[in-house]
Formats: sequence, C-alpha cells, structure tokens
Amino acid sequence: MNDYLWEIEKGTIISGGNTTDDFITILWDTLGQGIVKVNYANTNGCRGELSAIATIDILNPPVPEFSGDVKTEVCGGETVTYYAPAGMAQYVWEVRGGQITAGGNIDNNYIAVQWSVNSSIGTISLNYANVLGCLPAQPVVAQIKINPLRIPSIVGGVLSEVCLGETVTYQTQSNMDNYSWSVSGGDIVSGGGIFDDHVSVIWNYAGNGVISISYQDTGCVSQEATRYDLVIQRLPSLQLAYEEKLICSGETVIFSEMVISSYDNLSVYDVPVGGTPLTVDREIVTVDKNYYLSIRNGNCESDRREVRIKVYPSPQITIPYLHGICPGESEILI
Repeated sequence: MNDYLWEIEKGTIISGGNTTDDFITILWDTLGQGIVKVNYANTNGCRGELSAIATIDILNPPVPEFSGDVKTEVCGGETVTYYAPAGMAQYVWEVRGGQITAGGNIDNNYIAVQWSVNSSIGTISLNYANVLGCLPAQPVVAQIKINPLRIPSIVGGVLSEVCLGETVTYQTQSNMDNYSWSVSGGDIVSGGGIFDDHVSVIWNYAGNGVISISYQDTGCVSQEATRYDLVIQRLPSLQLAYEEKLICSGETVIFSEMVISSYDNLSVYDVPVGGTPLTVDREIVTVDKNYYLSIRNGNCESDRREVRIKVYPSPQITIPYLHGICPGESEILI
C-alpha cells in the first residue's frame, strides 16, 4: 500500500503517521474519546472510499495511594506491613532504609519492611496500574522516620565486685519509658519500677550476680537489655584472740596479738564507725581503751570487733625517811 493518510484527535503523534508509514505511535494526552483514522491507496492508485476509524476511550490514570494507616514513624529493627488497594495490577514497590521481608512483588498489594537500625530516614514508594493497564507517571512516596534503638547503660558503670549484704543504688538514663530492671543475686529495696530510672539492690547471696536494664525511647524498646555481671564477695570472718585484756599501766599492746590468725589486711580503729585505720602496729596504753578491729577481702570489710583494754593502776613506790644510824646497825623499812 502507499500514500497513507493518518488523522488523530486528542493525541500527539510520537512516531510514524507519515504518508509512507504503515504505522503510527500516539501519546493519548487529552481525556475523552480519541480518534485515529487511516486511509491509503492500493497498488492501482485507488484510495478507499471511507477511512478506517478507531475510537479510543482516554481515561484518567489511577492516582496511587496506600490503603489504611501508613506508619511513618518507626523504630529501628521494627517490621511494618504496608498495603495498596486490592484489585489493581503491576504493583511496583521500592524501599530505602529497610529490607523487604514479605510481599513487595508485582502481584502483591502489600509489603512487609524491616526498618534498619542504622538509618534515621527511610522511604517506601508505590505505583500500580488500573484494570485497563493504565500506569501513573509518578508513584506515591512515604517518608519514614526511623528512631534509633538506644543502648541502655548504668551511669558510672557497675563495679565488678560487691560485698555480701551491701546495698548499692544504680542509675540509668532519665526521661525514658517503661523501664525494666532485672536483678539476680540480690533483692530490690527501692526503685526498679517501670517509671524508675534507678534501683537500689541489697546483694544478699554470695556468688555471681546480675543486673540488667532496658527501656523504651520514643516508643522504641531497646534492642536487648544491657546486662552487667558481678561477683558478690562474702564478708571475711575475723576471730579475736581475746575480747578483753587486763594490763598494767604503760604496757604496750600489739594489735596482731589481738587476733587468732595472722591477717595481712588487719585494720585497727579507735572508733566503732567511720574514722581511719591506725598507722601503727602497737600502742602504749596508760588508761582504759577500746580498739575496733576488722579485715578486708578486696573491697569488702568485715564488721568491726571490739577489744577492751583494762588498765590496772601502777603502785606508787616510796621509801620512808631514814634517820642516822651507827655503823653495823640495821633497820627494818616498812
């Protein structure tokens, strides 16, 4: 055939459509009913009496949208499912800042995304065709705020050793939600509730202890509880050689002799509570005096044991007045 004659309405010719072209490509860019007409001459030069006519319904492409609520603020590591309207075709999903864990294929009107713990912003975009195959020029895009998962910690850290019977207060970050404290090897005496950023623990059981903390920050639960392991030391036992001793005034008391065994870590105080240990290993005692002894095991100090020193007064020695005597005489002094 030759001498083609093309006519169109409500569209724009993209390619073809010339008198020598047996094809035409049209961009239908105006809503309504489009028309394309064609006529041509045969090899004898005879043209058709009537042009062939095709009518085209030019419809609005769909405006893509998500179905239901779209969660745009999430926690790092959280998995969220998003939906598109059912009954469409050629679903196109794209995700940044997360990993697709389910759905997300061309036939799926849903997608499950696990948002990254290493990103602060993510996006999810959606496009699809309607039942006629019309695909929108632009997808719908949702911006996702990814809240990081905080790593709880105890302010100032945790000593690796505590003493049996010792009460210790621990503090974590403030202004969080749903605090969760866990203790093993001790008992909580105060704090430790879901609203408490602190806990006081009495370590009652010798051996290994554990304290852990987790909480929510902007609705995000910490990825896992932060755990601290510690050793609960038994208090050392101090055995006295005596609790009370009678001495003469001016005698020296040696502190190491107040205990049965030899202790390298023996401390001697002159007060029952507080104070600082004496820096000498013995003292001369002239009046009644109490000493308070303890020993240490690492950072753990035993209860102080009291040793009482009672002092006998020393006699006053005098010689009576001697009057003159003759050589060879004797006298009894009383």
